[in-house]
Amino acid sequence: MNFEVTGTWTLSGGGPECHGHLEKSAERDAKLSIYGKFGDLPEPGFGNSQTIWGTTPKGPISLLNALPTSWTDPPIETQTWTVQRVIRGGHIDRTSAFRHFTFKLPGLLYWFGPSPLNYASQRGASNSPVADYNSELTAELHNGATIRLLGTSSRSRTLVNESTEKFAIYVVSKKTGMSLDEIDFICLSFQRLHSLITNEPMSAFDVTMYSETLGDGGFWFEEQDKIEGARWASTGLHDPFFDTSEIGFASFVNKWHNLHQTALVACSAAAPREDAMYLSSRLIQGANGVEALAATRVVPISQEHHLLVAEVEKALEVGEIARDTRKYLIKQLEYQRQGTLSTKLVGLARSLGQESAAWLLGPKLGVWADVVAKVRNSLTHGSQLSDGLSADTELLWACDLSVTVVLRLALLVECGFTNRQGPPGANGEIFIFRDEKIASHPNSNLYELAARLAEYSPYWKQWNQRLHGHSQIK
Repeated sequence: MNFEVTGTWTLSGGGPECHGHLEKSAERDAKLSIYGKFGDLPEPGFGNSQTIWGTTPKGPISLLNALPTSWTDPPIETQTWTVQRVIRGGHIDRTSAFRHFTFKLPGLLYWFGPSPLNYASQRGASNSPVADYNSELTAELHNGATIRLLGTSSRSRTLVNESTEKFAIYVVSKKTGMSLDEIDFICLSFQRLHSLITNEPMSAFDVTMYSETLGDGGFWFEEQDKIEGARWASTGLHDPFFDTSEIGFASFVNKWHNLHQTALVACSAAAPREDAMYLSSRLIQGANGVEALAATRVVPISQEHHLLVAEVEKALEVGEIARDTRKYLIKQLEYQRQGTLSTKLVGLARSLGQESAAWLLGPKLGVWADVVAKVRNSLTHGSQLSDGLSADTELLWACDLSVTVVLRLALLVECGFTNRQGPPGANGEIFIFRDEKIASHPNSNLYELAARLAEYSPYWKQWNQRLHGHSQIK
């Protein structure tokens, strides 16, 4: 999206006003060119970024995270600033607080359940329930904010016809107000949630903020150049891995947002992304996500463990072991309590249900987990695997795929998804087979990814034996 406007500009903290031109294109960040100067230039660095306010024919504009990139000296003074964020509608800074804000996500309407593409409709049931797009779902977040999922519509008219478009929107409010950082974090949290259930990168758009103290009008972000997830929402089958009819919305959403804060590394590693990354780096990042999620599940430290640590510390002090070495050894005790990567992988896989895990990874989870852990460790430390497996790209691909799928599904289970489409008494299985068909959303991208992983289930035993020096399979 291209955007240009001319106006007068000044630093938010005060100072001279300068005439200038703001332009934004799809290829680069926004650029502000002014005639004159705001004052002494800050030293380069993100910590010294400035907020610039503009008065333009298109209304007041705030430029956040602006840094000077070039300037000319007298007699004709000019400055050029690179701007990361353009907010139209008013003059604000990083300390401004907003009572509520709204945002959209691609295909958000399709999360309303029951999904028209769910398992019931696949069976051809003529009386399949239909989602109520006029309903409202509400959840209280742990930070005191309230989030609502609303279905709504917009009507457009031309000289010859009239059309109505249905869409969904999130509305977030908080009595004490929310800073821009809080708003960013909430948007990021739900971007990642919806990227998991659709298996597509997602980005929030049409983010509109409101503040009673800053006037009656809304303040909105400039529309993004590229909305991630737009293609998924506009082409093909729009089927998320589950819909709102299959979860307790209030509980699930609150748990997710809390998990996004306590296990941020796990949520970040699990979320699909469009940027290119080496397969080896992706596997290491995914394994770090597994470690982060597993850390939230660690049982409380027992009294026996406290006593053991105290005894070890005392023995190390008597032996005059260096302080840094003592800290390292104590940390190793904590790692032993939490378990190895292999045991953490098995723990997350078991949370998906015994039958589901066996379908995905084979009957012996320890065999799969041992392979993944050894491959990850070899990549981290630069060591070679036996039998030439370090050059086996299919093994590396399968390990990365397995970590990705298990981590994504385990995060959803952690928040309370139990696959209500299964038969009575089948809770605890994220995949359930009924009449030789999967009791889930077979049209969803995440299910297709899981089915691709299941094709590797017979191979983990062979890879494990080769890693341990047994090339001949018995």
